[in-house]
Amino acid sequence: MYNPSIIQGLLLAITLVSSSSAKLGINCRGSANCNTFGNTQMAFQLKHAIDGIDPNRWYNNGEHIACVGSGARITGNGGFCAFLQNTGGTNGAVIKSLAHYIPEHGCKVCGSVPYFYPQGNNNVDDGELTFNYVDNACTKDEAKLC
Repeated sequence: MYNPSIIQGLLLAITLVSSSSAKLGINCRGSANCNTFGNTQMAFQLKHAIDGIDPNRWYNNGEHIACVGSGARITGNGGFCAFLQNTGGTNGAVIKSLAHYIPEHGCKVCGSVPYFYPQGNNNVDDGELTFNYVDNACTKDEAKLC
């Protein structure tokens, strides 16, 4: 017969493993195009454009904040843009305070930073600023605010 403490130990281990599934935090993930068409400075270029943002302007989820062209004719109007996801929207000051984390994390092209990262919440499910490839960038050329 099995020792009750062994069974309890196994149940505890299973519970801990299932409840500790790590949430995706600050990361360099994005579209497959991030590795195909993006040069190694896209994230830095987007951050640099965001440095000039109006701190009082309001941005909604999905609204392009800044974009940079892909440099590849095959992508048409595609490029890399910064935008919010899973937030109620926010102002330029908050966006500027978040943008630098993506290239500082080592992301070269695409990536996301949790909206509440500066407060210690590293969970993108609670909102995020994302740099990613889009089909309808506001520019085909150098990085600029949209």
